[in-house]
Amino acid sequence: MSDIVWREGIMLPHDPSASEIYRMDFTDWLEEETISANLITAETGITAALVTQGAAYIDFRVSGGTAGNIYRVTIRATSNALSRVQERSVLFNCFNR
Repeated sequence: MSDIVWREGIMLPHDPSASEIYRMDFTDWLEEETISANLITAETGITAALVTQGAAYIDFRVSGGTAGNIYRVTIRATSNALSRVQERSVLFNCFNR
């Protein structure tokens, strides 16, 4: 599993034949709240799916894609008490390793 230190415009390498798990930590955004719901979306051509959700993080698996393409995966968290929403996108640059 790889922890993602999120920043705007983050791009990670991805081998289309690999299946990798990533952790998006929302601690900095949540303050005293916890994550109550999540949604993971991916551009057509790559697969992203929930693995597990903790109080302050979301683990998701990325697989597939086509070498030479860049895909956006968006992780959306909703907080429990105030129902605030935070979306964080990661770009995956696909190439054969």
